[in-house]
Amino acid sequence: RVREAVVSTQSTGGLFAIDRLWFYQLGMYDDGQDIWGGENIDLSFRVWLCGGQQWMSPCSKVAHVFRPKHPYTFGNDNFNVVMKNYKRNALVWFDKEQLDFFYRWKPQAIPVDAGDVSERLAFNKKNNCRNFNYFLTDVWPELPSERDCLATGEIKGTDNICLDNAASSDKHGQQLGCYGCDSMGNNQFWMYKKDR
Repeated sequence: RVREAVVSTQSTGGLFAIDRLWFYQLGMYDDGQDIWGGENIDLSFRVWLCGGQQWMSPCSKVAHVFRPKHPYTFGNDNFNVVMKNYKRNALVWFDKEQLDFFYRWKPQAIPVDAGDVSERLAFNKKNNCRNFNYFLTDVWPELPSERDCLATGEIKGTDNICLDNAASSDKHGQQLGCYGCDSMGNNQFWMYKKDR
């Protein structure tokens, strides 16, 4: 039985099919990003915000084979490579309010040098790309964002202990823990939504 394709808000960085000319028109991958991590987010945003759509074929078969070791190096810090890429995405696509939210969620991105994003911003302007609010309201309105929240941040005790999801999934009913506050956002970052 063939299932129909469904809308996909995001894709993985190397597991997608795209028309070659459309890929070039979209500006290809951001050559200011390093190695990998975040390129899929940028490309997905560009597709949706610059005039395209993404679809997933539920019955497609795709293989992804990892090598025993990387043929390239991340320097001394894989974390900062990926964080640089995430920060570039935020600087290119988010408005001030969304960027402030990103920094509260990922405060470790603040000191990371993301490089010059002026070419990417010029591309967006030249191609009349929509702003990120379109993505939040029309493409993925179910994505929790700060606009849906009464409060965001750490849930912290007087003894510098924070509520932590211990890197669990986002499923309801997951086991939570209390750990020393790390001010890193991520699994100690909470959103108190208006509808809950």
